[in-house]
Amino acid sequence: MAKSYYFPLLSKSNNQSALPPKTMYRKSLQHIINSYKEILPQDDTFKKFLSEVNNIVSENELSDYDPIYNPGDAILIIENSTDIIAVHEPDLTCTYVSPACKTILGYSSEEFRGMSAYDYIHPDDIAAVGQAHEELLKSDDLKIVTPYRLRKKNGDYVWVEATAKVIRDEISGDIIKIIAIVRDISKRKDFENQLMQGNIRLELLNAIMEMRAANKPAEVIIRYVLESLKEYFPGLRISYTTLDERTGMQSLDFFINFPPEAEKMLGRKIDLNVVPGILTAFKKNVPLIIEDAYNDERLANVLEDFKTRGTRSVAYFPTRYDNYLIGILSIGSQELKSLTPFEISAFNEVSRQLATTLREIRLANEKNNAVQSLSKRERELRTLLENTPDLIVRCDRELRYSYINKAIEGLTSIPIHRIIGRTNEELGMAPGIAHLWNKRAKRVFRTGQEESVEFEADTIHGKRFYQVNIIPEHDGSGFIENLLFIVRDITDRKNAENFLRYSEERFRAFMDNIPHMAFIKDAQGRYVYINNHLRRHLMTMEIQFF
Repeated sequence: MAKSYYFPLLSKSNNQSALPPKTMYRKSLQHIINSYKEILPQDDTFKKFLSEVNNIVSENELSDYDPIYNPGDAILIIENSTDIIAVHEPDLTCTYVSPACKTILGYSSEEFRGMSAYDYIHPDDIAAVGQAHEELLKSDDLKIVTPYRLRKKNGDYVWVEATAKVIRDEISGDIIKIIAIVRDISKRKDFENQLMQGNIRLELLNAIMEMRAANKPAEVIIRYVLESLKEYFPGLRISYTTLDERTGMQSLDFFINFPPEAEKMLGRKIDLNVVPGILTAFKKNVPLIIEDAYNDERLANVLEDFKTRGTRSVAYFPTRYDNYLIGILSIGSQELKSLTPFEISAFNEVSRQLATTLREIRLANEKNNAVQSLSKRERELRTLLENTPDLIVRCDRELRYSYINKAIEGLTSIPIHRIIGRTNEELGMAPGIAHLWNKRAKRVFRTGQEESVEFEADTIHGKRFYQVNIIPEHDGSGFIENLLFIVRDITDRKNAENFLRYSEERFRAFMDNIPHMAFIKDAQGRYVYINNHLRRHLMTMEIQFF
């Protein structure tokens, strides 16, 4: 019974050929050991056992009483293996499974026996496993099945890899059993996923940095990112939308792997508020995953849009920065699909990378706009400074000229480049004017208060009058670095004032010497001027009154 339990191939009920029991046992054991040997680390204990078994199966005759002719050693290895060793009918109905099934999948050997392996394979992996199964039935070679997922008893899935081989009836050549060794590769898969995610991140970072250096617009970078995702996750439908969180409106801007009829939706405005809970999820910066869009009540108002796109399963990953939702990365599938933890992690990472990139682009654009605006203002200011009739001068703390506009050309024959970096004394300014200029400038440096002074100077155009406003220029800490001098020619004003003063003196002289009383009143009837004759008359009246 032991041999029949552990090795179903050994019982006559499972093998209709009339092979001698020893031959059946030898060949079955050889198949198992050879299959197991292909994938197990060969430590000293196992190598020793293989050597002993190979010696046994290579003997021409084995005695029924040979103590080595005992499946105990093989059974010991099989029952204590960390891998699942299973025997299947050609249709993959299980007839035996080793105890490791309990450790890896949670099922006991008795629970799994009699079940089809297809009942436990993830729906997304059935097609690949089915193809490998067909190829296995056509060959006698050892077959390594592409990694796939098996459902555990608790409903979770575990990544495994199977090594399988068919066993044929030696007389008829028909396949009578399939032996499979199934290994849990979850840790390896996690490592591969981490490596893949690292590769995605590195590739995207390098490409984005290159495109950013080339000043590529955001649209080009987003399309590249989505195209890269298509390479890593073929078959998925990928779209990106820009969004205004204040209005809840999104604009579909990019489609990857969508049917042509979906292209008509590009640029279309969609109100996200019609999907209950979607903005709430996005504000929490968590993805919204909908496995069956056709039967989810939250999407009832936009069901036709999903049918137009041919999207059955969908997941939305928010793109946020500075607490603002700026876009949505959408991942869809034409068939029902559950995203794996790795896929969710990868798409979250891509969404974060998009947010960082778009933030950098926006900041760069804002900086560029600010620089352009500043440059424009500087050009406008320079145009104003260079064309104003006022003399604009900047001096450092040593009172050396660091800037002077073109108005100086109308005052002196000294070229501007010879003025920069020099003081008034070095330029030969009149000592009295230079002393007044320097005295007031030093006082502004000391007090931090603006000052104004007027002076008269000889120029290439003759004697002129000037008014100077001295303004302190502070750095970020409040320290006065420079002084700005705005020098205005007030000669015309001075001449007008002098002429007015002369005219007023002549007027007073004339009015004071006429034999008539004369006066001037303002709008309120108050006297603002009376001539001498009226003044004497008023004085006489005052004396007579008293």
